[in-house]
Amino acid sequence: MKEIKKILYPVSFQKYTFPIFEKILELKHFGLKEVILLYFVESYKFSNFISEEFISKIIEDWKKLAVEKLMEYEKTAKENGIQTKVIVLEGNPRWQILKIADENKVDAIITGFQGDALYTDCYLDANSELILRSCKYPAFVFRGSENINPENGKLYDWRKILFPTDFSEFSLKVMDYLPMFPKGGLEKIEVIHIQDENLFKHLTPDTIDNYCDKDKKRMENIKLKLKEMGFKDIITNIYSGTPHKIIIEESKKFPEMLIIMGSRGKSASFQMLFGSTTERVARMSKSPILII
Repeated sequence: MKEIKKILYPVSFQKYTFPIFEKILELKHFGLKEVILLYFVESYKFSNFISEEFISKIIEDWKKLAVEKLMEYEKTAKENGIQTKVIVLEGNPRWQILKIADENKVDAIITGFQGDALYTDCYLDANSELILRSCKYPAFVFRGSENINPENGKLYDWRKILFPTDFSEFSLKVMDYLPMFPKGGLEKIEVIHIQDENLFKHLTPDTIDNYCDKDKKRMENIKLKLKEMGFKDIITNIYSGTPHKIIIEESKKFPEMLIIMGSRGKSASFQMLFGSTTERVARMSKSPILII
């Protein structure tokens, strides 16, 4: 079993940054011990418009304000029994985030999307694209207001896991991390497999039946393993259609859902998620996602 004991959280102090931090602290139930809080003073965005004699003073003041703000995060973390480390730097975060993750030997990174349909609070413009495509760590992806419970202003509690699998070694890497969840009380999981409807158009009825029988056996094997991990409520479903559309529709049925998906192999290659089901789900789903 793999664990997530140390998380890197690049923050921006916008609307949903702190609610996401509060949600991260809840991972203590699943083994989290430390959160590294990272903030960048992005001086390159304004240095061309300010006299050089004032830039150094502005940067130092900005750093002090960031440290003061992060003290509030540290206090909350301490009250929840979580250690913190604060890092405040100057520069472009794009290439430094992964370097800092490596230096601190983290187990996961928090990130989020920007844009009209996506939230604007953590890095996920070019920075987050780089994180998802290049880093070797699991990444939690949050969607700001889409994840917020309007009744209390906090992120929805996770009461159910959605685990889509195509039975490949990449998607089954998720199984290495799943045991930590029932130990923390998250014992409900739905496993789904989406068969390629275009493939079936070119197969004989006997071949399709054989194909379906194999998928059912694979799902039964996964269900047995999940029971051994401690999951009490296990649902398995096999669908036919377009994978990312069905995954997104399934996640809409239950707002308190955490999607956990495998990537296509994390490496320095920028091909990691390009055009993949994982990328489409991360961009379009309203549910939080843990990408392994």
